[in-house]
Amino acid sequence: MFQVFGPRWPRGPQMFVPAPLRRKYPAIDCLEGLTWSLFFQEGERRRAPDYVPENSLHRPVWLQEDPENPENPENPENPGVEASMKHIRTIQDLLVEIRHHAREEADSDQLYVLNECIYRVQRENLSVTLVGRFMLNGSLAEAEAFRRAFGAQRAESSLLDLRGGLKASGFPDFCRQTFQLQQCSWNCERWGRYFLAAVLSASARNFRVFSLFLMSVIGCEVGRLRGAEGPLCTAFVGENHPMETGSEPPPPLPTAPGGRGFYGCTLEDYEGAEPGRRRWLEKLLQKENALYVQARAAMDAEGHAQHTELDVFGRIKVMNKYVFSSYLEFFRGTPEGRKLKRGCAPQFPDQEGAPFEA
Repeated sequence: MFQVFGPRWPRGPQMFVPAPLRRKYPAIDCLEGLTWSLFFQEGERRRAPDYVPENSLHRPVWLQEDPENPENPENPENPGVEASMKHIRTIQDLLVEIRHHAREEADSDQLYVLNECIYRVQRENLSVTLVGRFMLNGSLAEAEAFRRAFGAQRAESSLLDLRGGLKASGFPDFCRQTFQLQQCSWNCERWGRYFLAAVLSASARNFRVFSLFLMSVIGCEVGRLRGAEGPLCTAFVGENHPMETGSEPPPPLPTAPGGRGFYGCTLEDYEGAEPGRRRWLEKLLQKENALYVQARAAMDAEGHAQHTELDVFGRIKVMNKYVFSSYLEFFRGTPEGRKLKRGCAPQFPDQEGAPFEA
């Protein structure tokens, strides 16, 4: 079904952003360390669970009505789609699927169920399309309305296109409903497609995006509890997204996982790279650095100045403390190591009231 793309998975601690840009944008060292703690587990092969309907009367309604259509996942002879549907219910499910798409070379597309909606992630370009939804068996009018509303969607769309018709303020509500309340109540089909493109696919291309997603959403929750939702709440919507670089187009996405994940948004030969690619990477890191600093400041305001970043990851139970400690030890005595020691303390207290549960 898939093969490990071994040559492009790191064997031990390293930093992937070119040193000149790490010096220019000082928060990137800590961001890389935290990202390492999330994704580097050498023998890890976990996947999200297969979807099992909670109600035996629920059946999938496909946007393609004809089961003989080779594009329809319901067609058992369709070789281009993975038969099992993976269920995204927790942040941990999301993390392991991001790692899977970055590390494994699949030979078929993958179906996901998020809030009862069925999405397909294309194996080569990681584009996301809505393909169906689970509904009560016999709900013919609801099924027809679903097909009318979503049958004409484009197969590939940018984040700006996918945002069409969605209010930016709805993104934190969708995240809160999906991962805390386990029930989406509004515009679930469109927000689900946007979310998978903006978080799962973008993070598979660049692991640092997922770290920033966690920090920004939790920073948003901190602000909400203080009575004000600030710009962190819409940091992943439209042009604010850390992967949106405006006039600087990104390099083409590699079809193989070797150019994703840790290696996805960096340049191995920064000094020798084309000026356009260097400008693109610098603009990307400028946005990452600014968002990281902003999210950390929001957490600092709650009195966690010494443990901010680890609080964020500890709260949702996705961080591997041993992996991070090893990373810290590897860089001991270096400028990067001293920065990590100050900015990402290796211990943190258990926290209550996490916005998401893994």
